[in-house]
Amino acid sequence: MSGLVQVLDIGAIPGVTSGLLGAIKGARNGAIYGARVRLAHSIVMSLLFRKDPWRDRLRHIVKMTLEHAATLGAFAFVYKGLLCVMANAFSLKERRPEFSFIAGWVGGFLVWGRSPKSFLSQVNMYIFSRICYGMATTLKSKDVIGNPFGDEASAFRVWAAVCWAFVMFLFEYDRPNQNRSMTGSMVYIYDRSDTWSSILD
Repeated sequence: MSGLVQVLDIGAIPGVTSGLLGAIKGARNGAIYGARVRLAHSIVMSLLFRKDPWRDRLRHIVKMTLEHAATLGAFAFVYKGLLCVMANAFSLKERRPEFSFIAGWVGGFLVWGRSPKSFLSQVNMYIFSRICYGMATTLKSKDVIGNPFGDEASAFRVWAAVCWAFVMFLFEYDRPNQNRSMTGSMVYIYDRSDTWSSILD
């Protein structure tokens, strides 16, 4: 086994890249994490919102779980593999953020950019919101921007208010161009509550 590990350890630079073995393990970990997250989500969504036969629901759960696992695993492999290639090509002695950016861009383009009409768009939107929040936090921690609202709790209230003001405005006045999944949830909550025939509907 140690001989196989040595072969797969090609390209490793201690403290910089874990080489091919790290890319393979990253792919495995990405696939496992993707399966865990999507399996639970798909089961819940299928039970709550799908009306098709149970066999079709099960197929959908398996399909979505495998797709998410494969995508996250593929991205991890591309990202870590490119970091390994660049670290060795440029004889790096330490990790460089610009190489992470480049590897992330290539992986995002090849793996996460395949189709805007799939779960990929949901994941990308989730990531985009995390980026915006993370960048604001980073800029504040480096004193690039301040907090005009005083304390963190007040800033959070304003941020939440802006988010919900825009999402409700877009839902009411530009519904066809908004995220289908989110719009479907909002239709159930806000439109279908306008009429009823009994307390159970």
